[in-house]
Amino acid sequence: MKTERDLLYKYLDILILEAEIAEPNSSNNILYEKHISPTETEKYDFLEFCDKIVALGNKLSYFKYISKEPDWFELTEKGILAKEKGGHLKYEKFINDKELEKVKPTIIAENYIAVNNHGIQSSKSDFKSPITQIINPTISIKSNTKSLLEIVSWIAGVIASAIVVYEFMIK
Repeated sequence: MKTERDLLYKYLDILILEAEIAEPNSSNNILYEKHISPTETEKYDFLEFCDKIVALGNKLSYFKYISKEPDWFELTEKGILAKEKGGHLKYEKFINDKELEKVKPTIIAENYIAVNNHGIQSSKSDFKSPITQIINPTISIKSNTKSLLEIVSWIAGVIASAIVVYEFMIK
């Protein structure tokens, strides 16, 4: 069973879609003629319900009151746009999609090329968009294993330093 809130939004959509853009509109006239046929005993509830729908449309900035009668309204710019988009729910979806589009991150694929003593190494990218390449020879891939040449060079440096200290300081 639909709640009053659901019915308000359902008939708000109908009012937005069927309202005239350049003319004053009456919710009573639009809904009574085509959508709701109240009996004489339901007529007061119907009029009150129509006023609630227009109040909701006014609160959501789709309508603006044009007289002291609470059922008379005109579409605002937002209301006209909602009418063009297909009603309240489709307008809300349009706005949400538009907001998501604003915050969607831009992805740039970068292919880094590293050059060191072991040759050229490159990351691979499966992006179909253009790739920005950055060549940076200072990036090197560090290995956890030391080659024999590196160890011998380190030992020779330590020995040469010890000889220099001995020759110039101790002697």
